[in-house]
Amino acid sequence: MLAPACGDDTGAATANMASNVNVTDDEPEGGLTEDESESDSVGTTTAEPEPFVPVPAVGGIELEWVEANQGIGVAIGRDGAGVGGADRTSYLLQNRLTLVRAFWKKLPEDWVPREIEARLIISGYPEGEKVLKSKAVVEGESFVGNLEKSFYWGLMPAEVIPGLKYRIELWETEKGWAQIDPSTQPGKNPPNLPLSGNTFIGVEDSYQIMKVTIVPYNYNFGECKTTPDTSAEQMKRFENYMFMMNPIEKLEITMHEPIDWQGELTNFGQLNQFMVDLRQQDGAPPEQYYFGYVDVCSGGLGGAGGQAIDIPSGASKSDAWKRISSGLSLPGNPEYAAETFVHEVGHSQGRYHIACSGEAGTDNTYPIPGGDIGEWGFGIVNFKLYHPTVHKDYMTYCHPVWASTFGWNKVYPTIQQLSSWDMDGAPAPEDDGAILLGMVYPDGTESWVTTPGAVDEANLSAVQNVEFFAGGEQLAVHAAEVRPQPDSDVVNIVVRLPEGFDDVTQIARVADGKRTVTKAEHIKISHKYRSLPLTNE
Repeated sequence: MLAPACGDDTGAATANMASNVNVTDDEPEGGLTEDESESDSVGTTTAEPEPFVPVPAVGGIELEWVEANQGIGVAIGRDGAGVGGADRTSYLLQNRLTLVRAFWKKLPEDWVPREIEARLIISGYPEGEKVLKSKAVVEGESFVGNLEKSFYWGLMPAEVIPGLKYRIELWETEKGWAQIDPSTQPGKNPPNLPLSGNTFIGVEDSYQIMKVTIVPYNYNFGECKTTPDTSAEQMKRFENYMFMMNPIEKLEITMHEPIDWQGELTNFGQLNQFMVDLRQQDGAPPEQYYFGYVDVCSGGLGGAGGQAIDIPSGASKSDAWKRISSGLSLPGNPEYAAETFVHEVGHSQGRYHIACSGEAGTDNTYPIPGGDIGEWGFGIVNFKLYHPTVHKDYMTYCHPVWASTFGWNKVYPTIQQLSSWDMDGAPAPEDDGAILLGMVYPDGTESWVTTPGAVDEANLSAVQNVEFFAGGEQLAVHAAEVRPQPDSDVVNIVVRLPEGFDDVTQIARVADGKRTVTKAEHIKISHKYRSLPLTNE
């Protein structure tokens, strides 16, 4: 387990080398005479040994690079200097537990393996400089996949603030000094990083928060009468997985009152469309994610273990309805449910699949073949390291999974934007009007709901539209967005509500010359508030 390093107010020690040899007084010249009694004799005495005074590490050891890891590794020092912002691979958040590690260069051939102390000296705190210490037996190559083959320190969330600078110094220890020749010379460069002065850790002045509402469904169909696993242990697993794999400093998970679902579920789209209505009637803020959670007595629903209603293309308040997804509760496989939670909410954050095992709808800009995460990950809750080629990005269908640098950077600005709404206390989406959202299922059936939102005018179809009728008169014809749902054969149809929608008596979806009519009474009205019972009926 990684323990937070303790602060130490000790300043830099003197650079003078100290001999660690016991000193013994000489006997009187000639020894004892026959006439001297034993009581008159002057015996041999032993003085106290001189205390060991630490000195900078000798023998040519140098530091190669320094990493800060809050989930994914970010190099903050290399080649004797700090790594500037333009050369950083990702962001470092404030108020998030951080593992700092230092790795030594290839050792000289005559290096004597021994214990070395590394001091992480951090400035920028209101109370003054902090000195954190880490000891390691330096032998062989340093290795990022083994904590013991590096120097490491843990910074607690309150210690991770903007404006911090650091330097790392290597010092001999009393235990190690006893193993070498005291005349061993220092290397050509100081055993420090940076070689002189200090450099920025690079903590962002950030506010990164996620809010998720979990909606458990009590399912009742035929012989399947279930409630999902909402035990304290499982909900903690959900929390830990989401928190560790997202660039956030705070995660708020709210458990919704259970929804009684009567009748057969054949597709996650049914749950997700219900939650379009539910989140609106709950008065949920636009930054809130909704996640449905159900046990259907099967390992899949509609051929999937989870599904998001859509994938937002940005961070817009009018896309609040797209921040909805669902997943299965599988008895005996709680880890799968927790990983599905992260994966599906990942879609709601704007992420597409990453290619690994035949996934559809992949992000072809992902830089690493096979979905490998590419860098060593670190769990800030469980203190585990995650292998860069064994673990795959959590948006693959492969296993095991972790966060990649690519994914971290994808969701960071989205979380940043949504977090700004939380700071503003935004009560609802912008007044962009309302939309009619239809879902066309593989069997040809359709379901429709209204909700606050806006269409993407640049993504309207030239061949699909929706006609609105008031009595026998055509009120409007609006071009539709056609948006296939991720992980599903269901297709979303999105159109802007026309003025006078309250007078609409029926609609007709027109596609490829075919018209499918839906009566107004079968459209769920969700863009206006009303009291909603905790059941799908």
